[in-house]
Amino acid sequence: GAPLPLRTLVAALSKVEDRHTEVRSAACAATEALVKGSDPFAFEALLPALAASLEPRRSPAMKLHSLKLLKLCWRRSKDGEAAVAEKLPELLPITTALLVDTSHEVRAVATEAVDVLMSLSGNSDLTPHMDEIMSCAKGNRDVSKCVRDLAEVIFIQRVTAPALAVVLPILSKGLKSRNARTQRQACLIAENMGRLVSAVADLRPFAPSLLPQLKRISEEVADPDVRAVATRAHDSLSEVAAADRSGAVRKELRAILEMAVTEADVALAGAVGGGRDVAPAPCPGSVRDVVLDHVVLLCLGFGRNSSNAWRNRLVPLLESALPGSASSYIDFKGLISSLRTVAERLACAPDDVEENLLSSDSDEERLPQLCDCTFTLACGAATLLTEARLQLRRGRVYGLVGGNDSGKSTLLRAIHDRRVSGFPSVSEIRTSLVEHGVGERAPDCDLTPIEFLMADPSIQMLRQ
Repeated sequence: GAPLPLRTLVAALSKVEDRHTEVRSAACAATEALVKGSDPFAFEALLPALAASLEPRRSPAMKLHSLKLLKLCWRRSKDGEAAVAEKLPELLPITTALLVDTSHEVRAVATEAVDVLMSLSGNSDLTPHMDEIMSCAKGNRDVSKCVRDLAEVIFIQRVTAPALAVVLPILSKGLKSRNARTQRQACLIAENMGRLVSAVADLRPFAPSLLPQLKRISEEVADPDVRAVATRAHDSLSEVAAADRSGAVRKELRAILEMAVTEADVALAGAVGGGRDVAPAPCPGSVRDVVLDHVVLLCLGFGRNSSNAWRNRLVPLLESALPGSASSYIDFKGLISSLRTVAERLACAPDDVEENLLSSDSDEERLPQLCDCTFTLACGAATLLTEARLQLRRGRVYGLVGGNDSGKSTLLRAIHDRRVSGFPSVSEIRTSLVEHGVGERAPDCDLTPIEFLMADPSIQMLRQ
Protein backbone atom coordinates (compact mmCIF):
# COMPACT_ATOMS: atom_id res chain seq x y z
CA GLY A 1 0.00 0.00 0.00
CA ALA A 2 1.26 3.46 -0.93
CA PRO A 3 2.09 5.61 2.10
CA LEU A 4 0.58 8.83 0.75
CA PRO A 5 -3.06 7.63 0.43
CA LEU A 6 -2.93 6.40 4.04
CA ARG A 7 -2.50 10.03 5.12
CA THR A 8 -6.06 10.66 3.88
CA LEU A 9 -7.65 8.10 6.21
CA VAL A 10 -8.47 10.63 8.94
CA ALA A 11 -10.21 12.96 6.50
CA ALA A 12 -12.09 10.11 4.84
CA LEU A 13 -13.26 8.72 8.20
CA SER A 14 -14.62 12.11 9.21
CA LYS A 15 -17.09 11.89 6.32
CA VAL A 16 -18.62 8.69 7.68
CA GLU A 17 -20.78 10.98 9.87
CA ASP A 18 -21.74 13.27 6.98
CA ARG A 19 -25.43 14.17 6.70
CA HIS A 20 -25.56 13.21 3.02
CA THR A 21 -26.13 9.50 2.33
CA GLU A 22 -24.01 9.52 -0.84
CA VAL A 23 -21.04 11.04 1.00
CA ARG A 24 -21.34 8.54 3.85
CA SER A 25 -21.43 5.61 1.43
CA ALA A 26 -18.45 6.90 -0.51
CA ALA A 27 -16.48 7.50 2.72
CA CYS A 28 -17.17 3.95 3.92
CA ALA A 29 -16.08 2.48 0.58
CA ALA A 30 -12.95 4.67 0.44
CA THR A 31 -11.79 3.84 3.95
CA GLU A 32 -12.30 0.12 3.38
CA ALA A 33 -10.27 0.35 0.18
CA LEU A 34 -7.47 2.19 2.01
CA VAL A 35 -7.29 -0.45 4.73
CA LYS A 36 -7.42 -3.37 2.30
CA GLY A 37 -4.74 -1.79 0.12
CA SER A 38 -2.32 -1.08 2.94
CA ASP A 39 0.54 -3.38 3.89
CA PRO A 40 -0.46 -5.52 6.90
CA PHE A 41 2.74 -4.49 8.71
CA ALA A 42 1.83 -0.80 8.27
CA PHE A 43 -0.98 -1.14 10.82
CA GLU A 44 0.73 1.45 13.01
CA ALA A 45 -0.03 4.04 10.32
CA LEU A 46 -3.76 3.23 10.58
CA LEU A 47 -3.95 3.14 14.37
CA PRO A 48 -4.18 6.89 15.15
CA ALA A 49 -7.17 7.35 12.83
CA LEU A 50 -8.92 4.23 14.14
CA ALA A 51 -8.29 5.22 17.76
CA ALA A 52 -9.72 8.70 17.22
CA SER A 53 -12.85 7.31 15.55
CA LEU A 54 -13.47 4.86 18.42
CA GLU A 55 -13.59 7.54 21.12
CA PRO A 56 -16.77 7.46 23.27
CA ARG A 57 -17.93 10.85 21.96
CA ARG A 58 -18.14 9.54 18.40
CA SER A 59 -21.46 8.53 16.88
CA PRO A 60 -22.52 4.85 16.90
CA ALA A 61 -22.19 4.80 13.09
CA MET A 62 -18.57 5.96 13.28
CA LYS A 63 -17.70 3.44 16.01
CA LEU A 64 -19.33 0.55 14.14
CA HIS A 65 -17.55 1.38 10.89
CA SER A 66 -14.19 1.76 12.66
CA LEU A 67 -14.64 -1.61 14.36
CA LYS A 68 -15.37 -3.07 10.93
CA LEU A 69 -12.10 -1.59 9.61
CA LEU A 70 -10.25 -3.02 12.60
CA LYS A 71 -11.60 -6.48 11.80
CA LEU A 72 -10.37 -6.12 8.24
CA CYS A 73 -6.85 -5.54 9.57
CA TRP A 74 -6.59 -8.86 11.41
CA ARG A 75 -8.66 -10.90 8.96
CA ARG A 76 -6.42 -10.20 5.96
CA SER A 77 -3.61 -12.62 6.81
CA LYS A 78 -1.37 -14.01 9.54
CA ASP A 79 0.80 -10.93 9.04
CA GLY A 80 -2.25 -8.80 9.77
CA GLU A 81 -2.93 -10.72 12.98
CA ALA A 82 0.69 -10.32 14.08
CA ALA A 83 0.70 -6.58 13.37
CA VAL A 84 -2.55 -6.01 15.27
CA ALA A 85 -1.31 -8.14 18.19
CA GLU A 86 1.76 -5.92 18.57
CA LYS A 87 -0.54 -2.95 19.14
CA LEU A 88 -2.78 -4.59 21.76
CA PRO A 89 -1.43 -2.29 24.51
CA GLU A 90 -2.96 0.66 22.63
CA LEU A 91 -5.99 -1.14 21.18
CA LEU A 92 -7.47 -2.98 24.16
CA PRO A 93 -8.05 0.07 26.41
CA ILE A 94 -9.92 1.72 23.53
CA THR A 95 -12.06 -1.28 22.59
CA THR A 96 -12.83 -2.43 26.14
CA ALA A 97 -14.20 1.06 26.88
CA LEU A 98 -16.85 0.32 24.24
CA LEU A 99 -18.09 -2.71 26.18
CA VAL A 100 -20.19 -0.30 28.28
CA ASP A 101 -21.21 1.96 25.37
CA THR A 102 -24.72 3.39 25.42
CA SER A 103 -25.50 1.74 22.06
CA HIS A 104 -26.47 -1.93 22.28
CA GLU A 105 -25.18 -2.58 18.76
CA VAL A 106 -21.80 -1.02 19.53
CA ARG A 107 -21.52 -3.10 22.71
CA ALA A 108 -22.26 -6.30 20.80
CA VAL A 109 -19.73 -5.61 18.03
CA ALA A 110 -17.12 -4.42 20.55
CA THR A 111 -17.55 -7.63 22.58
CA GLU A 112 -16.83 -9.70 19.49
CA ALA A 113 -13.82 -7.53 18.65
CA VAL A 114 -12.36 -7.69 22.18
CA ASP A 115 -12.74 -11.48 22.23
CA VAL A 116 -10.67 -11.74 19.06
CA LEU A 117 -8.09 -9.19 20.17
CA MET A 118 -7.51 -11.02 23.44
CA SER A 119 -7.06 -14.30 21.57
CA LEU A 120 -4.32 -12.66 19.48
CA SER A 121 -2.11 -12.32 22.57
CA GLY A 122 -0.86 -15.84 21.84
CA ASN A 123 -0.39 -16.74 25.51
CA SER A 124 -2.03 -20.04 26.44
CA ASP A 125 -1.45 -19.37 30.16
CA LEU A 126 -4.15 -16.69 29.97
CA THR A 127 -6.63 -18.74 27.95
CA PRO A 128 -8.43 -20.32 30.96
CA HIS A 129 -8.96 -16.85 32.45
CA MET A 130 -10.29 -15.03 29.36
CA ASP A 131 -13.96 -15.27 30.39
CA GLU A 132 -13.22 -13.82 33.81
CA ILE A 133 -11.11 -11.03 32.32
CA MET A 134 -13.92 -10.17 29.90
CA SER A 135 -16.55 -10.22 32.66
CA CYS A 136 -14.45 -7.89 34.77
CA ALA A 137 -13.91 -5.52 31.83
CA LYS A 138 -17.70 -5.38 31.38
CA GLY A 139 -18.20 -4.67 35.08
CA ASN A 140 -19.95 -8.00 35.76
CA ARG A 141 -17.39 -9.34 38.25
CA ASP A 142 -16.07 -8.14 41.60
CA VAL A 143 -12.84 -6.24 40.93
CA SER A 144 -11.15 -7.36 44.15
CA LYS A 145 -11.67 -11.03 43.33
CA CYS A 146 -10.47 -10.52 39.77
CA VAL A 147 -7.26 -8.87 40.98
CA ARG A 148 -6.64 -11.69 43.49
CA ASP A 149 -7.17 -14.28 40.77
CA LEU A 150 -4.87 -12.37 38.44
CA ALA A 151 -2.12 -12.44 41.06
CA GLU A 152 -2.31 -16.24 41.02
CA VAL A 153 -2.04 -16.72 37.24
CA ILE A 154 1.10 -18.73 36.53
CA PHE A 155 3.03 -17.68 33.42
CA ILE A 156 5.14 -20.42 31.88
CA GLN A 157 5.32 -19.10 28.33
CA ARG A 158 7.46 -16.12 27.47
CA VAL A 159 5.48 -13.03 28.52
CA THR A 160 5.17 -10.36 25.85
CA ALA A 161 3.56 -6.93 25.77
CA PRO A 162 0.45 -8.25 23.91
CA ALA A 163 -0.13 -10.83 26.65
CA LEU A 164 0.18 -8.26 29.42
CA ALA A 165 -2.13 -5.92 27.51
CA VAL A 166 -4.89 -8.49 28.05
CA VAL A 167 -4.69 -8.10 31.83
CA LEU A 168 -4.40 -4.30 31.71
CA PRO A 169 -8.19 -3.69 32.04
CA ILE A 170 -8.32 -5.63 35.32
CA LEU A 171 -5.15 -3.98 36.58
CA SER A 172 -6.51 -0.50 35.86
CA LYS A 173 -9.75 -1.29 37.69
CA GLY A 174 -7.75 -2.60 40.65
CA LEU A 175 -5.70 0.59 40.85
CA LYS A 176 -8.90 2.66 40.82
CA SER A 177 -10.53 0.54 43.55
CA ARG A 178 -11.29 2.10 46.92
CA ASN A 179 -10.21 -1.09 48.67
CA ALA A 180 -6.67 -0.58 50.01
CA ARG A 181 -5.86 -4.29 49.85
CA THR A 182 -6.92 -4.47 46.22
CA GLN A 183 -4.89 -1.38 45.40
CA ARG A 184 -1.81 -2.87 47.05
CA GLN A 185 -2.20 -6.13 45.14
CA ALA A 186 -2.63 -4.22 41.86
CA CYS A 187 0.50 -2.18 42.58
CA LEU A 188 2.50 -5.36 43.17
CA ILE A 189 1.27 -6.78 39.85
CA ALA A 190 2.16 -3.52 38.08
CA GLU A 191 5.67 -3.62 39.53
CA ASN A 192 6.04 -7.22 38.42
CA MET A 193 4.97 -6.27 34.90
CA GLY A 194 8.11 -4.16 34.63
CA ARG A 195 10.26 -7.17 35.38
CA LEU A 196 8.38 -9.37 32.94
CA VAL A 197 8.15 -7.03 29.97
CA SER A 198 11.53 -5.34 30.20
CA ALA A 199 13.22 -8.58 29.14
CA VAL A 200 11.29 -9.00 25.90
CA ALA A 201 9.42 -5.86 24.87
CA ASP A 202 8.92 -2.19 25.58
CA LEU A 203 6.86 -1.13 28.55
CA ARG A 204 6.29 2.31 27.10
CA PRO A 205 2.75 1.54 25.75
CA PHE A 206 1.58 0.77 29.30
CA ALA A 207 3.00 3.93 30.84
CA PRO A 208 0.13 6.33 29.97
CA SER A 209 -2.40 4.03 31.65
CA LEU A 210 -0.44 2.95 34.71
CA LEU A 211 1.96 5.70 35.77
CA PRO A 212 -0.64 8.41 36.56
CA GLN A 213 -2.68 5.95 38.65
CA LEU A 214 0.39 4.74 40.56
CA LYS A 215 1.46 8.34 41.15
CA ARG A 216 -1.98 9.20 42.54
CA ILE A 217 -1.97 6.21 44.92
CA SER A 218 1.56 7.00 46.12
CA GLU A 219 0.48 10.54 47.05
CA GLU A 220 -3.16 10.30 48.14
CA VAL A 221 -3.85 6.91 49.79
CA ALA A 222 -3.92 7.00 53.59
CA ASP A 223 -2.27 3.59 54.16
CA PRO A 224 1.54 4.14 54.26
CA ASP A 225 2.22 0.54 53.18
CA VAL A 226 0.10 0.95 50.04
CA ARG A 227 1.81 4.28 49.30
CA ALA A 228 5.23 2.65 49.61
CA VAL A 229 4.32 -0.21 47.25
CA ALA A 230 2.82 2.25 44.74
CA THR A 231 5.94 4.45 44.87
CA ARG A 232 8.19 1.45 44.27
CA ALA A 233 6.03 0.29 41.34
CA HIS A 234 5.93 3.80 39.84
CA ASP A 235 9.70 4.19 40.03
CA SER A 236 10.29 0.73 38.56
CA LEU A 237 7.94 1.23 35.62
CA SER A 238 9.20 4.77 34.96
CA GLU A 239 12.76 3.55 34.69
CA VAL A 240 11.87 0.83 32.20
CA ALA A 241 9.49 2.99 30.16
CA ALA A 242 12.04 5.80 29.89
CA ALA A 243 14.43 3.49 28.05
CA ASP A 244 12.12 3.57 24.97
CA ARG A 245 13.96 0.85 23.06
CA SER A 246 11.48 1.08 20.19
CA GLY A 247 12.11 4.81 19.82
CA ALA A 248 15.87 4.28 19.70
CA VAL A 249 15.50 1.63 17.00
CA ARG A 250 13.15 3.90 15.03
CA LYS A 251 15.70 6.75 15.05
CA GLU A 252 18.51 4.45 13.99
CA LEU A 253 16.47 3.08 11.08
CA ARG A 254 15.65 6.59 9.88
CA ALA A 255 19.32 7.59 10.10
CA ILE A 256 20.35 4.59 7.97
CA LEU A 257 17.75 5.46 5.32
CA GLU A 258 18.70 9.14 5.20
CA MET A 259 22.37 8.26 4.85
CA ALA A 260 21.61 5.90 1.95
CA VAL A 261 19.49 8.50 0.17
CA THR A 262 22.15 11.21 0.68
CA GLU A 263 24.89 8.97 -0.67
CA ALA A 264 22.75 8.19 -3.73
CA ASP A 265 22.10 11.90 -4.31
CA VAL A 266 25.83 12.68 -4.12
CA ALA A 267 26.77 9.80 -6.41
CA LEU A 268 24.17 10.81 -8.98
CA ALA A 269 25.22 14.47 -8.85
CA GLY A 270 28.81 13.53 -9.57
CA ALA A 271 27.81 11.23 -12.42
CA VAL A 272 25.44 13.70 -14.11
CA GLY A 273 27.53 16.82 -14.21
CA GLY A 274 30.22 17.05 -11.60
CA GLY A 275 27.72 18.45 -9.14
CA ARG A 276 26.37 21.17 -11.47
CA ASP A 277 23.45 19.43 -13.19
CA VAL A 278 21.53 17.30 -10.76
CA ALA A 279 18.66 15.16 -12.04
CA PRO A 280 15.34 16.31 -10.57
CA ALA A 281 13.85 14.21 -7.83
CA PRO A 282 10.63 12.36 -8.76
CA CYS A 283 8.98 13.64 -5.58
CA PRO A 284 9.39 16.66 -3.29
CA GLY A 285 11.38 16.36 -0.08
CA SER A 286 8.23 16.41 2.06
CA VAL A 287 6.83 13.46 0.12
CA ARG A 288 10.13 11.63 0.41
CA ASP A 289 9.94 12.06 4.18
CA VAL A 290 6.49 10.43 4.19
CA VAL A 291 7.84 7.50 2.18
CA LEU A 292 10.86 7.03 4.45
CA ASP A 293 8.66 7.20 7.55
CA HIS A 294 6.51 4.47 6.02
CA VAL A 295 9.60 2.35 5.33
CA VAL A 296 10.57 2.70 9.01
CA LEU A 297 7.10 1.47 10.06
CA LEU A 298 7.42 -1.56 7.81
CA CYS A 299 10.91 -2.31 9.15
CA LEU A 300 9.58 -2.26 12.72
CA GLY A 301 6.78 -4.65 11.77
CA PHE A 302 9.09 -6.98 9.87
CA GLY A 303 11.64 -6.96 12.70
CA ARG A 304 9.15 -7.81 15.43
CA ASN A 305 7.75 -10.73 13.44
CA SER A 306 10.84 -12.03 11.60
CA SER A 307 9.28 -11.49 8.18
CA ASN A 308 11.01 -12.69 4.99
CA ALA A 309 9.41 -10.04 2.75
CA TRP A 310 12.01 -7.31 3.26
CA ARG A 311 13.30 -6.86 -0.29
CA ASN A 312 10.00 -7.30 -2.15
CA ARG A 313 8.18 -4.74 -0.01
CA LEU A 314 10.89 -2.18 0.66
CA VAL A 315 12.80 -1.78 -2.62
CA PRO A 316 9.82 -0.40 -4.63
CA LEU A 317 9.17 2.19 -1.91
CA LEU A 318 12.82 3.21 -1.68
CA GLU A 319 13.12 3.53 -5.47
CA SER A 320 10.13 5.90 -5.49
CA ALA A 321 11.86 8.19 -3.00
CA LEU A 322 15.14 8.48 -4.96
CA PRO A 323 15.99 10.96 -7.72
CA GLY A 324 15.96 9.60 -11.26
CA SER A 325 18.44 6.76 -11.67
CA ALA A 326 19.91 7.21 -8.20
CA SER A 327 18.64 3.77 -7.20
CA SER A 328 21.39 2.25 -9.30
CA TYR A 329 23.93 3.74 -6.87
CA ILE A 330 22.40 2.02 -3.81
CA ASP A 331 23.43 -1.39 -2.62
CA PHE A 332 19.92 -2.54 -1.71
CA LYS A 333 21.16 -5.88 -0.40
CA GLY A 334 23.53 -4.19 2.04
CA LEU A 335 20.98 -1.52 2.97
CA ILE A 336 18.25 -4.04 3.75
CA SER A 337 20.73 -6.15 5.71
CA SER A 338 21.56 -3.11 7.86
CA LEU A 339 17.89 -2.25 8.37
CA ARG A 340 17.09 -5.83 9.27
CA THR A 341 19.90 -6.09 11.81
CA VAL A 342 18.65 -3.00 13.64
CA ALA A 343 14.91 -3.77 13.43
CA GLU A 344 15.20 -7.35 14.65
CA ARG A 345 16.37 -6.11 18.04
CA LEU A 346 12.65 -5.76 18.77
CA ALA A 347 12.00 -9.45 18.15
CA CYS A 348 10.92 -11.37 21.25
CA ALA A 349 13.49 -14.12 20.87
CA PRO A 350 15.91 -14.23 23.82
CA ASP A 351 19.58 -13.50 23.37
CA ASP A 352 21.66 -16.48 22.35
CA VAL A 353 23.48 -18.12 25.22
CA GLU A 354 26.97 -19.43 24.72
CA GLU A 355 27.07 -23.19 24.83
CA ASN A 356 30.21 -23.24 26.94
CA LEU A 357 28.38 -21.44 29.73
CA LEU A 358 26.10 -24.43 30.11
CA SER A 359 28.60 -27.24 29.85
CA SER A 360 32.32 -27.59 29.31
CA ASP A 361 32.24 -31.36 29.72
CA SER A 362 32.95 -32.99 26.35
CA ASP A 363 31.45 -36.29 27.59
CA GLU A 364 28.15 -34.50 28.37
CA GLU A 365 28.08 -32.89 24.92
CA ARG A 366 28.16 -36.36 23.37
CA LEU A 367 25.01 -37.43 25.26
CA PRO A 368 21.71 -37.20 23.31
CA GLN A 369 19.88 -33.98 24.04
CA LEU A 370 16.34 -34.31 25.38
CA CYS A 371 15.46 -30.66 25.77
CA ASP A 372 16.88 -27.20 25.11
CA CYS A 373 14.24 -24.52 25.63
CA THR A 374 13.73 -21.07 27.12
CA PHE A 375 10.84 -20.23 29.42
CA THR A 376 9.51 -17.78 31.99
CA LEU A 377 8.02 -18.73 35.35
CA ALA A 378 5.98 -16.00 36.97
CA CYS A 379 2.67 -15.22 38.58
CA GLY A 380 0.84 -11.94 38.66
CA ALA A 381 2.53 -10.71 41.82
CA ALA A 382 5.99 -12.29 41.54
CA THR A 383 8.62 -13.19 38.97
CA LEU A 384 10.44 -16.43 39.70
CA LEU A 385 12.37 -17.00 36.47
CA THR A 386 12.70 -14.80 33.38
CA GLU A 387 14.02 -16.17 30.07
CA ALA A 388 15.52 -19.16 31.87
CA ARG A 389 17.17 -21.87 29.77
CA LEU A 390 16.44 -25.55 30.42
CA GLN A 391 18.82 -28.08 28.89
CA LEU A 392 18.49 -31.79 29.64
CA ARG A 393 20.49 -34.74 28.28
CA ARG A 394 19.63 -38.41 28.26
CA GLY A 395 21.37 -40.48 30.92
CA ARG A 396 21.82 -37.67 33.42
CA VAL A 397 20.10 -37.26 36.81
CA TYR A 398 19.08 -33.71 37.70
CA GLY A 399 18.01 -32.15 40.97
CA LEU A 400 15.98 -28.98 41.48
CA VAL A 401 17.05 -27.04 44.55
CA GLY A 402 15.39 -23.92 45.95
CA GLY A 403 13.85 -22.36 49.02
CA ASN A 404 10.21 -22.52 50.04
CA ASP A 405 7.82 -20.84 47.57
CA SER A 406 10.60 -20.39 45.02
CA GLY A 407 8.60 -22.20 42.32
CA LYS A 408 10.06 -25.74 42.35
CA SER A 409 6.72 -27.56 42.39
CA THR A 410 5.19 -25.08 39.99
CA LEU A 411 7.99 -25.66 37.47
CA LEU A 412 7.84 -29.45 37.79
CA ARG A 413 4.06 -29.40 37.36
CA ALA A 414 4.40 -27.20 34.28
CA ILE A 415 6.97 -29.59 32.77
CA HIS A 416 4.77 -32.59 33.51
CA ASP A 417 1.73 -30.88 31.96
CA ARG A 418 3.80 -29.96 28.85
CA ARG A 419 3.23 -26.25 29.40
CA VAL A 420 6.93 -25.44 28.91
CA SER A 421 7.30 -24.66 25.22
CA GLY A 422 9.98 -26.83 23.63
CA PHE A 423 9.81 -29.67 26.16
CA PRO A 424 9.49 -33.07 24.40
CA SER A 425 5.99 -34.39 23.79
CA VAL A 426 4.48 -37.45 25.48
CA SER A 427 5.37 -39.55 22.43
CA GLU A 428 9.08 -38.72 22.92
CA ILE A 429 9.45 -38.90 26.69
CA ARG A 430 7.19 -40.03 29.52
CA THR A 431 7.03 -38.13 32.80
CA SER A 432 5.53 -38.80 36.20
CA LEU A 433 4.89 -36.21 38.89
CA VAL A 434 4.90 -37.67 42.41
CA GLU A 435 3.64 -35.22 45.03
CA HIS A 436 5.43 -35.12 48.37
CA GLY A 437 3.74 -36.76 51.35
CA VAL A 438 6.24 -39.06 53.07
CA GLY A 439 5.40 -39.48 56.77
CA GLU A 440 1.96 -37.91 56.59
CA ARG A 441 0.00 -41.12 57.03
CA ALA A 442 0.43 -44.91 57.19
CA PRO A 443 1.80 -46.80 55.38
CA ASP A 444 3.69 -43.91 53.77
CA CYS A 445 5.38 -43.06 57.07
CA ASP A 446 7.04 -46.49 57.07
CA LEU A 447 8.57 -46.08 53.59
CA THR A 448 11.89 -44.62 52.65
CA PRO A 449 11.81 -41.80 50.03
CA ILE A 450 12.92 -44.25 47.30
CA GLU A 451 10.28 -46.80 48.31
CA PHE A 452 7.60 -44.09 48.39
CA LEU A 453 8.58 -42.90 44.91
CA MET A 454 8.64 -46.37 43.37
CA ALA A 455 5.31 -47.27 44.97
CA ASP A 456 3.48 -44.43 43.21
CA PRO A 457 0.90 -45.77 40.68
CA SER A 458 2.23 -43.56 37.89
CA ILE A 459 5.76 -44.95 38.40
CA GLN A 460 4.41 -48.48 38.47
CA MET A 461 2.76 -47.88 35.09
CA LEU A 462 6.06 -46.68 33.65
CA ARG A 463 7.75 -49.90 34.75
CA GLN A 464 5.24 -52.14 33.00
